[in-house]
Amino acid sequence: MTKALRDRRLARLDIKLLIVFQEAMGSGHAKLVADKLGMTQAAVSHSLRRLSDLVGSNLFVRSHGAMVPTDRAKQLAPAINKILAAARSIMPPEI
Repeated sequence: MTKALRDRRLARLDIKLLIVFQEAMGSGHAKLVADKLGMTQAAVSHSLRRLSDLVGSNLFVRSHGAMVPTDRAKQLAPAINKILAAARSIMPPEI
């Protein structure tokens, strides 16, 4: 993939998708993620689908009512955690 194509895909990335991903990795249930982030379950599912489309791989599968991360999700998690840690570090402290 060329740099230009990667940059076009990156321009479609919303940081909220990464936050939803991180929460889903930690909880495994769309309802818990939705409640924590003030979203609907449908919005959580849509966000995870959008991120899956951007990275070109399914990130979660359903199993017994839970969202189970795929191997690709497990591979991406450390990088996404670093991206979010860096983004959080530039935000001003709460007042």
